[in-house]
Amino acid sequence: NSADASLSLTLKPTDRLSVEQVYLKSRLTTKAGERVFDENIWQTNARFQWSREISSRVIYQYSTLEHSGFTDLLVSYLLVPGTSFHAGYDLAFDGSSGALRRIRELVFTKFSYSFRI
Repeated sequence: NSADASLSLTLKPTDRLSVEQVYLKSRLTTKAGERVFDENIWQTNARFQWSREISSRVIYQYSTLEHSGFTDLLVSYLLVPGTSFHAGYDLAFDGSSGALRRIRELVFTKFSYSFRI
């Protein structure tokens, strides 16, 4: 037997700022009632529009199943539709041993250019 539930709350205190909190619950049990797994996921998304061209985003997620999660930071510059530059940082962590430890750390960039003919 499985059961899934979710709850989401979005706050938009200004035209430029949006914050969303998401909670996901997933449970799986056998027919005998034995629990196979029980997971809770908490995710927070925050977006800020600095100007028409520049925006930023932060995502934080934590899962109780493996005591792990990640943080993702992104800054975007949109010159015109189709032409943009993105820079970001991604950190994944694991806390199953009792102490948090980094399991992945990544810095990235992306450039996209639109050719018009």
